[in-house]
Amino acid sequence: MNAERLHTAAKALVAETDGTAGHLQELRSAVRQAANNPGDGASQQQVAPLRDALFKWLDRAPSEEMTALEREALKELNVEPLLGNQLRKRVETVFRRNGVTPSMAADELDELVAALEELRGSLGYLIQAFAYFSIGADTLEAGEVEVSVLVPRGAVHEGLAALGQEFISIKKIIDPFSELLTGSRDDVTVRTIASSEFEIFVALAPVVAAHFAKAVETVLNIYEKVHSIRKASEELEKTGVEPSVVALLQEQAKTITRNEINVFVENLLGEIQMDDEARRNELRIDLAKQLVELATRLDHGYKVDLNAAALPLPAAGESEPSGRPAQRAAVEEVISARGRLKAFKLTGKPILALPESASSEGQASEGEVS
Repeated sequence: MNAERLHTAAKALVAETDGTAGHLQELRSAVRQAANNPGDGASQQQVAPLRDALFKWLDRAPSEEMTALEREALKELNVEPLLGNQLRKRVETVFRRNGVTPSMAADELDELVAALEELRGSLGYLIQAFAYFSIGADTLEAGEVEVSVLVPRGAVHEGLAALGQEFISIKKIIDPFSELLTGSRDDVTVRTIASSEFEIFVALAPVVAAHFAKAVETVLNIYEKVHSIRKASEELEKTGVEPSVVALLQEQAKTITRNEINVFVENLLGEIQMDDEARRNELRIDLAKQLVELATRLDHGYKVDLNAAALPLPAAGESEPSGRPAQRAAVEEVISARGRLKAFKLTGKPILALPESASSEGQASEGEVS
């Protein structure tokens, strides 16, 4: 994570931890009071509603709305145990373990409050340091859209040539969407390269990003369908079943992937008016190939995220440039897709063949699911 992204993350964490601190401190005080006054029924009755209020806050905490890539950043900072659902689980454990000993529960809540206060203090110093060194936060302007891709270090063996080839492959995956929706394959603008993994953030036109988001969502929906095949393959391998049986299952997963991608490509082409039928067929082939490349990478631990800043509606009686409504709709589609993408979690061993560009340093990729 680079400094500007860290600044952005720190601001988001301040907003969350400030809210959490108030709820947690109130709960800790109520539990301590109940421990000190075991015969006071009123003190005992204060605990449950305060605990419920804390849990309600944590359930809707900003960190719970983060995507997989944003949560990767939290792991880098080692702050997840004090955020959202992770903190809720810790508090639940405190009460489950110490249900009949309020004094012990209060002691453990003291520790959580102290840890949270330490985090808040550190965040405060960090933001002050950013201000002192004039390091801004990395935020999108209204109407801007970015796509981020995390490349696992193991996929490129930490090799510079292999990483460079992967960046080229990522552009190839985006290119047919760009040509289909804008008429050209312009170079993709890199906004940032960050993370202890190799994470690249690129700017895309909203209409391109909106359709690319649909493609990512389609690929992940395919994995929902083949999830049972992933699990079955793992279990069968453990039992020592004939490798040919496992291979048959994996081939079925690849067939499902190819067929579903072809359906998506036909639907996408059906939405776009294009007079050059020969070029349309070439794009059909390229789109299918690049979506297989995308599917394969997601299968091997790559992560894709999208982010966008909403365009405000015009003020009453105010006109706006031609094309702005369509741009706003595309941005809103990206924002909506981003919320849905965070629900996907791939588990199990990969079942699709990894393209050469990601498995061999410096090798060009013409790979497909095979």
